[in-house]
Amino acid sequence: MDVTALAVGSAWVASSAVFSTFGNSLFLRTFGDEFAHTFVRFGFSSVVGIIVAAVFGYSLPHSLPTLARRLMLPSFFLLSANLLNSMGIVRAGVTVTYVVKSLIPLFTVIICRFQGQHFGRAIYASLLMTCLGVAVASATDLEFDWRGFLGAMGSAWSQTLLSITSKARIKELRLSGFEAFFVMVTICTLLSAPLLILSAVMCPTGLMQALLQGFHPDSSTNVSVGLTVLIAALAYNVEYMLNFLLLPRCGVLALSVADVSRRSGTILVGVVLYGKPLTFCTMAGVAMSLLGVVAYSVVSMRATAAGEAKGDDGRAQRHRDGAWASHYAAKDAGMQGPVRGAAGRCL
Repeated sequence: MDVTALAVGSAWVASSAVFSTFGNSLFLRTFGDEFAHTFVRFGFSSVVGIIVAAVFGYSLPHSLPTLARRLMLPSFFLLSANLLNSMGIVRAGVTVTYVVKSLIPLFTVIICRFQGQHFGRAIYASLLMTCLGVAVASATDLEFDWRGFLGAMGSAWSQTLLSITSKARIKELRLSGFEAFFVMVTICTLLSAPLLILSAVMCPTGLMQALLQGFHPDSSTNVSVGLTVLIAALAYNVEYMLNFLLLPRCGVLALSVADVSRRSGTILVGVVLYGKPLTFCTMAGVAMSLLGVVAYSVVSMRATAAGEAKGDDGRAQRHRDGAWASHYAAKDAGMQGPVRGAAGRCL
C-alpha cells in the first residue's frame, strides 16, 4: 500500500468511525427519523455530484437516463441497505447493527454456493467464528431489539447484493468511482423521495414535522435543524467518496483490515455518544466477529493467490508441452519429407 492509499484509508476510517457516527447519531437522536435521514444523505450527495460535474466539465448528467436504467437494481440495493441500516441504529443501536453487518462475507459465500462455487474448510471456519461472535454480541446486548436486529440483517443482505450486482455493471459501463457513486445516489434520491411522506405521517418528532410545525424566520431552532441535517449529509458524502477513492488503491486484505478498524471505531464512538454500557460478553462477541472477518479475508486472499499460481503453472506447463510438441512435429516433418521424396524417386 502506497502513501496515498494509506492517507485515503486513514481518512476513510476516521470519517466513518467518528464523523459519520456523530452525524448519524445527531440526526437520529434529534429526529428519530430514518426515512428523512435516508433521503437527506442521498439528496445532498446528488447535489454535490451535479456541482462537481458542472465545475470539472463532466458530461455525465447528460447520459444519466441511459446509465440509470443499467444501474437501477444496484441503486435499489444501495437504498435499502442505507434505509435498513438507519432502522437498525434507531431500534437496536450502533453495536448490534455494525456487528450484524460483519455477516456480509457469510451472505456472499451463500450466494456463491448457489451459483455453484465451492470453498475450503478454512473459509467456513472463519465464517463460523464470525457467526458465533454476532450471536454472542447480539444475545448479550442490554438493549437488544428484534426489529433493529432484522433491519441490520436486511441491510447486510442488501449490501451483499449491492456488491454482487454493481461491480460487473460498473466495469461494463467503464465508470469511475465518482461517476458510479453520482449516478447511483441520484437514482436513490428519486427513489427515496416518497419516504418524506412516511416521515411526515409516521414520525411525530421527525424532520418533516419539525419543518412543518417549528419553522420560524427568526428562530434559532432553524439553525440547529439546518446544522443537524448538513452534518449528517456531509458525513455520508465524505465517507462514501473516500471509500470509492480507496477501493482501486489497495488489496483485499488491506481493505478488510481498514473495514474492521472502521467498524471497531464506529462501535466505540457509538458507545461514547449514546452512553451505552457494554458487557464483557458483548465486547468478546464483537472482537470474535471482527477477527472472523479478518480470518476470512486472509484465507480468501491465500486461496486466490494459490489459484492464480496454479493457473500460471498450468499455463507454463501447457507452453512447455506446446513447445516440445512443436519441436517434435518439426523434427518429424523434417525427417518424413526427404523419406517421402526419396521413396518417390525410387518408384
